[in-house]
Order: sequence, then C-alpha cells, then structure tokens
Amino acid sequence: MICRPPSRNPCLDPCRNPSAPEACSAGMKTRIKTRITSQRFITVPHLAFAALLGLASLHAQDVLHLQDGRKLRGKVQRLASQAIAMLEVLPGGRGSAQRDIPPDQVAFIDFAPLPGEAEALANPANAAMEKRLLELWQEKSVNLRWPSNNAGLIGLTLAGQSMKSGDSLLIERAFRIYSLIEKEDWDEKRRDEAKRGRLRCLIQLKRIDEAIAEAQKLAESDEEPGLLLEAGLVLAQADFERLKIFEKDHPRWMEDDELAAARTKLYHQTLDQFLQAPLFHGSMEDKAAESLWGAVQVHLFAKENRAALDRARDLLQLYPKTAQAAEARKLLPSETPAPSPDQ
Repeated sequence: MICRPPSRNPCLDPCRNPSAPEACSAGMKTRIKTRITSQRFITVPHLAFAALLGLASLHAQDVLHLQDGRKLRGKVQRLASQAIAMLEVLPGGRGSAQRDIPPDQVAFIDFAPLPGEAEALANPANAAMEKRLLELWQEKSVNLRWPSNNAGLIGLTLAGQSMKSGDSLLIERAFRIYSLIEKEDWDEKRRDEAKRGRLRCLIQLKRIDEAIAEAQKLAESDEEPGLLLEAGLVLAQADFERLKIFEKDHPRWMEDDELAAARTKLYHQTLDQFLQAPLFHGSMEDKAAESLWGAVQVHLFAKENRAALDRARDLLQLYPKTAQAAEARKLLPSETPAPSPDQ
C-alpha cells in the first residue's frame, strides 16, 4: 500500500486505519445541509468546501448587508428582481451554501473588486488600463442599479477618458455610457455627473440643436447649482459652435449689414454665456475656470488678441490652480499670476 500524507481524519487515512474505505464509506459520502432563505435545502460535498475556502482565502468576497443587520459573505452569482443568488462561505470553515435571497431583505451589497480594477481606476490614461476599464464596464454595468456597487464609477472614468481622445467613435461610446448611467445608476451624484457628461458629448459630436434643447430644459427644471452651471456652459459651447459654423458659411459676413448684425448678436450671446459662471458662480472654481477659458477662445476666434490676453490674466489671477490656468499661462509665458486675495 502506498501511504499518502496522513489525513487529519483517521477514518479517511488508510495508513492509520486499514479498514477506512469500508468503515468510513458513509463518512466519505457525508453531505452538509444548509438552510437558506427560501426554505429549501441543498448539499455540497466536502471537497467543494475545501476548494471554495481555498479560493476565498485568496480573493476578496462580496458582502451582502441584510436589512436585519446580518452579513453574508461569498460570491454573488446572479442579481435579479426575484432573487439574489449567492454562494456563501459559511463562518468557522463549515463549508459553503447556495442561497437565494429576496432582494427586499438586502440593504446593500459590498461588491469585491475584480482583478486589475484598482489599477485601472488609478491610471485610466494608460492604454492597457483603459482596455481593462472597458472589460470591467462590460462585466459590471448590468449591476448599475444595485447599491452599493461601483459600476457607475468605472463607466464615468472610461467615458471621461474616451472624451479626451477626440475620436468620434469613442465619444459616441462615451455618450452611450453616460446615458446608461444617467438612467440606471443607484447613486444620484453619479447620475448627475453622467447627465453633464452626456451634454458635453452632444457638443463634441456637433449635435448642437439637441444640446441646446436639453440644456434649456435642464436650466428650466433643475435647481441643483452644478447642473444649472453645466447647462449654461453647454449653451455657451453650443452657441460657440454655431458662431464657427456661421462664419464658415458666410466668410464675407462683414460686407452684409444683416449678416453682420446676426453675427454680432451671436458673438455677444456666446461671450455673455461664457462669462456668467465667473461672474455669478466664482466659488465653483473648475466650472468658472472652464467658462472663462471659453471666453478666451471666443476672443481668439474673433481675432481679439488683446481681449483674449486680458481674460487669460483674469483666469490666472482668479483660478491659478486649475487646468485652464495652465493653458492660459502658455499665452502669457513671461507673466506669473498675481496672488489671490486669500493668499
């Protein structure tokens, strides 16, 4: 007889108990019953327990927080309106159990991060990490409405990176991602951020009329300052695109009184909307700086270089730590921003 390493259970060790196969055949067939919420019973072999527990020690587990305060740990296998299917790791090393839990008994779920998730979120500009973000989004987006998963965060990060590419196909993808998050994400803040992102996509995709209609509707119906400011910025960007199209279609506009009047009206409307945020929402630095930088771009487009440099100086002085200030500094390489009043 070839003796293997001794088992902790003498009944299962033929070297310590030659009659083990006969004497403990019942033990080898032992199954553990576990009661679950739907009042069913299932059985799982000991070997499956060992494999599951070994995996659980290597990977983080999902945690279901029940309404009664209890926590179930393991792997969520399926989320459905009828039941949440979970392979639970039982406490004390007692094995595992397949559970079907009614969703109304669950307060929220802490979903374990998937491999490479933290790295991809931390460095989305890396091509390999952006690819991993797309894979994570495809896997986790089906769970958008379930608290408290981070599928929406992954989608927003991926969409934001796609917007920076300038590629119309990637911007279309970002638009679809924003639309889904806006509609289904369980987190209200992420829904609002997705709404803003979707409006920005419309501008980049040159769907100007849609952007204007939605921004106007948003400005009339929403009282959240961030969304109102975003709506105003989208309207300004939309009008700027219309101004560019107008001058492209009418290159000699200055020679026609009616065209000149129409162009002047559109120019001032665009500039006024870009200047609203710095004037009335200066405390929201990121959006105020973005709006002021938009005004710089309008002046440059109109070949009003002195006005553009003046707005660039304003930007450096008011919002020196923003990304737009870094761009403004390129227009004023020999100048440094004056200290702000609170410095």
